Amino acid sequence: RCIVSGTCPPAVTSNAVTLVVATAPTITTQPANVTICANANASFSVVATGIPAPTIYQWQVSTDGGATWTNLTTGGSFTPTFTITGATTAQNNTRYRVIVTNSCGQNVTSSVAVLTVNALPVVTATALASRICISDTLIGLSGLPVGGSWSGIGVSGFNFVPTSTAVGTYTLTYTYTNAAGCTASAPVVAKVEDCQERIRLLEDNAVILYPNPNNGQFNIRINSTLYNYLGMKV
Repeated sequence: RCIVSGTCPPAVTSNAVTLVVATAPTITTQPANVTICANANASFSVVATGIPAPTIYQWQVSTDGGATWTNLTTGGSFTPTFTITGATTAQNNTRYRVIVTNSCGQNVTSSVAVLTVNALPVVTATALASRICISDTLIGLSGLPVGGSWSGIGVSGFNFVPTSTAVGTYTLTYTYTNAAGCTASAPVVAKVEDCQERIRLLEDNAVILYPNPNNGQFNIRINSTLYNYLGMKV
């Protein structure tokens, strides 16, 4: 501050001001490598300190292993966190870094972080018959690569059970996860119909319980070739 005096008192004192001697920014948290599956998002972050506090950020990308660098302009390129939305396998092994600058023009460059983008598995599901009767027995489900799982109404393991559904159209999904932890799926459609032509009246001797009378232990015989599987509650 400054005290100003003259022939006539009193003297006057100025406001106080602070002298700040800038120091180059210091990065306390470096960007880390990121591994994702194709179509996912990836983020790189940096934490920097200094006097004055750094406020200017410029993220850069290298597609040739770090030989040359290009300034980025999207995805938070001028902030502490840079985000890639919906990364593709073409971005696999790209490298990222950030230049952090304070208001005095002093800067520091971060370490390099590598983006790894793993491909999604190619998943296929074998189409079902165009017409499925609700009275049908188990219908096998098939998908590739082997080792995935099925989901949807009427699905039991690797089978579709029409009798556990109602007349209608159902989307069944085969999902597979590869060794890199990336997941993809493929759908098939199951159209369940009533199939009235299958309804047949059974003969009087179609269902036989014997012996009769019995002592509580008995057999049931079905004299019909209409179905391969029957559920029965006694």
